[in-house]
Parts: sequence; C-alpha cells; structure tokens
Amino acid sequence: MKIGIVSPYYLHRPGGVQVLVCGLADYLHAKGHDVIVIAPRPRKDQDLPTAPYQMELIGSSAEIKFRAPFHTTSPLAASSKKEIEALLARHKFDVINVHEPWMPMLPYQITMNADVPIVGTLHARWPRTAINKSLEKARSAYVRSVIARLDAITAGSSVSAANAYEADPDAQVSIIPNAIDLDAWRAALKDHAPSNKPYILFLNRLEKRKGPLLLLKAYKELRDMYPEDTPPLVMAGSGPLQGKLEEYAAKHELDSVEFEGYVSDDHKAELFAGASLYVSPAPYGESFGVVLIEAMAAGTPIVAGNNEGYQSVLRGEGALSIVDTEDTAAFAERLRVMQTNMQVRKAWQAWAEQSVDQYDFNSYAANHLKIFEDVARG
Repeated sequence: MKIGIVSPYYLHRPGGVQVLVCGLADYLHAKGHDVIVIAPRPRKDQDLPTAPYQMELIGSSAEIKFRAPFHTTSPLAASSKKEIEALLARHKFDVINVHEPWMPMLPYQITMNADVPIVGTLHARWPRTAINKSLEKARSAYVRSVIARLDAITAGSSVSAANAYEADPDAQVSIIPNAIDLDAWRAALKDHAPSNKPYILFLNRLEKRKGPLLLLKAYKELRDMYPEDTPPLVMAGSGPLQGKLEEYAAKHELDSVEFEGYVSDDHKAELFAGASLYVSPAPYGESFGVVLIEAMAAGTPIVAGNNEGYQSVLRGEGALSIVDTEDTAAFAERLRVMQTNMQVRKAWQAWAEQSVDQYDFNSYAANHLKIFEDVARG
C-alpha cells in the first residue's frame, strides 16, 4: 500500500507525537509499504531526521501558542488548496493516517480535502478549564464535521479518545496504547553506565503545559529544607520558557540546576541512564505521556503531575508517582520520598518492570497496520 502519515508538528523537533509518527513510518516501510510522512514546513531550513521513507514538508507556518484547546507551542501551518490537491494527486495514497485531524491547519486541510480512506489518530486532551467548557458547543460541531470525514479513529488512550466522545457519543474509537521500541531503548541505555553522581532529570518542552517552573519552585523548597542532601537537577529540552526559567534559577541561587537545551536521542539515553529520578510535572493537557514509558523501561522512578493522562499510565504502585505539582510543598515532599525511600523505590521499580511490556511498539504498529488495511479495502 501507499500510506501517507500526517504529523501536526515539525519533524526536526523532539516530541511524543513525532516519535510515534516516525516509528510507525519505519515499521510500515520495513513491511514493504510505500510511506510518505507529511509535516509542516518550518519557517527556516532545518535538518530532518535520517529516514528510509520519504518526507514532504508543505505549507507556510508560524509558531503560536494554542491557548485553547491545546495549551502548547505548535506550528500553525497552512497550505493552499492547490498545494494540497497537488500533493494528493502526486502520491495517490491508498490510505492516509492523520494525527490530530482537527488541529489547524495542515491536518484539518488534508482531512477535509483527501478523497481516499482516512484514519484519524488522537493524542491531545483539551484541558477541562472554564474557558474550554464555554467553547464546547461550538467546538463539538467542528469536531463532528471532521469525524464525518474519517473512516476510522484510533487514540493512544481513553483520555485522548474523550475529545471525540464529547462531540459525538456514538463515535467509534480504537484504543491502541502509545508505545516505544523497547528493545532499541533498552539497548541504548546499556551503552551508558549509571552516573556516579545521581541527579534529578526533567526532559521535556520548556513550556507552561509541561510544568518546568513548578518543578523549579519545588526544587528550591527541597534545597532549602535539605541543602546538603539535594541532588543536582538537570533540565533538558528547549522552549519559550527557557529564559524565564534561567532567570528564576539565577535569582534564587539554584547553582545545582543545569540547563541542557535540546538533546539528541543518544544523549537522552545517557541522561536517563544516569538519573536517579525523572520528573514530569505537567499539571494539565496530557493524554498519555510517552516519556513515562521511557522512564519505566529505564527503571527510573517518576514524580509526575496529577493530570488524567498520566494517571491512566501510572496505576497500581505506579500511582506513587502522582502528585499535585501546583502544591509546592507536597511536590517537594514527593521528590524527597521518591528519591530517598528505598522501599518505595523498589516497589515502584518492580511495578514498572511488570507493566512496561504492554507498551511495545511492534504491537502498536501492527494494530494500526491492520486498521489501514481494513479501511483501504473499504
């Protein structure tokens, strides 16, 4: 089959959706399918990841902050109808997999203009804020118009599927848990020895939705309570809050905080191999959390925000990780417990080892391929 996969995000940037899109493309290519990954064209030339499949960058884009509904920094990439039609005519896809099909502009444009079977894949969860609830009626009509164009819908969790159900209670959504290539990730971890000087790790976009400032506030409280016994904090990733975060660290003399900036996949494995604790403090807007799987596979205990997406992954003993990260004192105390209480750490690690295999990428990709084949056959 000739399969198009549409990413709503730039391919040169790290992110959970991009990992899933590119991993799925690798799997399908290895199975002998002709795969084209379609993504927004950045405003400036960027180096793309090396891949055996073709990539098409289209449209013109500007980076904006979606305050509703996505609460994330994302490209707003629009293409002309002529450019979309030319792309579709050039490739003659058998099926197109559009990630975030109602996200403006590129995913929505392809969804509404393609005349081949379309599988929509859902990731984001709209925050349950008063503003978003007030927009729900108008948004539901928009979402229903997109659902009507889809031949099948998949979602990485029941949380991300909820956006479809709220607009259309009769929507049919296949829940296929998000995943990573566990064998490759474990092999990458083995290439790096554990650190002799453990540290707390944050690795994510430096934007409000991911909670990095909440982490710095809790880390300051932890350092103030245990000045001789608080490990360093490594903050890896880039984003619009970087300057503000660096100013906060300097103002409060948090000399043990290191800002790594963007990190490669190999360096990411090195950081996880050396970390004694991984922190993902996102207070809202998460539907799953691929990076949680990476920490679980690394055996690195987690402290995570109490958003519904993270709660769907961190169940059983994994719920030891969950805390209200907007409560600075509670957040700091949970950092302390997960860092120093060996009984809690061992219970968490035993749970992670038993739970993580369900998130293997081969199962994720095979289930999607089956759906692509079904819709392509009509």
